[in-house]
Amino acid sequence: MIAKSPLDDAGINQYGLYVHIPFCIKACRYCDFHSQGVKQGDIETMLGAICAEHRLVSAEGHFAGLKLRSIYIGGGTPSIIPANLWGQFVSDLLDDVDTSKLIEFTVECNPQSANAKKLNVYAESGVDRISIGVQSLDKRELAILGRPHNAESAIDILNSPELSLFKSVSADIMLGIPAQTKESLQQTIDEILSSKFVKHISAYELNIADNTPFGRHRKILPLPNEDELSELSTLLKEKLSEAGFVRYEVSNWALPGHESRHNSAYWTHVPYIGLGPSAHSFDGSNRHGNIVDNMRYVEAISSGKLPREFSECLIGRELMEETVMLGLRTSSGVKKSIVDELTGRNHAIVDSFIKAEFLIDDGEYLRPTNAGLDMADGMTKLICRQ
Repeated sequence: MIAKSPLDDAGINQYGLYVHIPFCIKACRYCDFHSQGVKQGDIETMLGAICAEHRLVSAEGHFAGLKLRSIYIGGGTPSIIPANLWGQFVSDLLDDVDTSKLIEFTVECNPQSANAKKLNVYAESGVDRISIGVQSLDKRELAILGRPHNAESAIDILNSPELSLFKSVSADIMLGIPAQTKESLQQTIDEILSSKFVKHISAYELNIADNTPFGRHRKILPLPNEDELSELSTLLKEKLSEAGFVRYEVSNWALPGHESRHNSAYWTHVPYIGLGPSAHSFDGSNRHGNIVDNMRYVEAISSGKLPREFSECLIGRELMEETVMLGLRTSSGVKKSIVDELTGRNHAIVDSFIKAEFLIDDGEYLRPTNAGLDMADGMTKLICRQ
């Protein structure tokens, strides 16, 4: 009998709110998320524009009647916001918003810009979950990645007494860093697990985008080969499993009860509003993407216009295929009825995955095993081909 996944409580008549803070002290060499450097006054202007965008989206009415379920402030580097601006920003952002159903409020922090004062300010404003961008605790790997922090500052924040103010603390780990070894990865994992506050770990495989310094120098990077990457992945799974962490999504592990409720909105098609440059929104059938430029974004907001770069409508087969893709990336899985409709009840390929122990059929859902999560993208392609 498969236990009910904590992600099965995904909100009905609820929505998530994502806020993108598009500033960084410096750009990491691998990162293709939108961010720009910051000058005097930029942060205040951007925070004002983000709050104004929220009002414009609310006036549009697509999320009327829905209750706010979760907030996630990411970036970029949200912890770049000065402590004296934070409280007013959150107050303005949530002005006239019903937060009676709010179950999670996350803020991403960089070890270089987070400190005890900011952690206290976050807690006072209602934040109950912190996500710390560690990536590695190896000096050489941090230098290769171009991270703005060092191992010592990351360890300090991971063990900061102020983290006790939050229900959950998450740490990011990266796999496949140039020149990464099993020994360096184990050191990073062991150090993170030694923190009594970390209850969640996001472990991402390095993805090299063409428009980054890594992408432009891909041929000379000492990247782990396929076998080495597999060994790193196996080490990670073993260490986290031994520590009681459960893999509930391809790249996410948590102690029971500390899964990210906000991210489940994306994986289960709960509607969400995205605010800020490059942020995306989804109202249940329509997805919108914001302008990927800080100045043009602010100009659009100043003109009273929604800062949208593109819009698309997801209906029919396209929506079903995305539902299967997202579902197979989580331990919750995907409803059999959706797969049946997509494949015309052609069960041959699904049966082969069940036989290979990549999927478990619990009667209502098809749920990936741990091995199946590693095969999620491949299974999606074959199922959607039917």
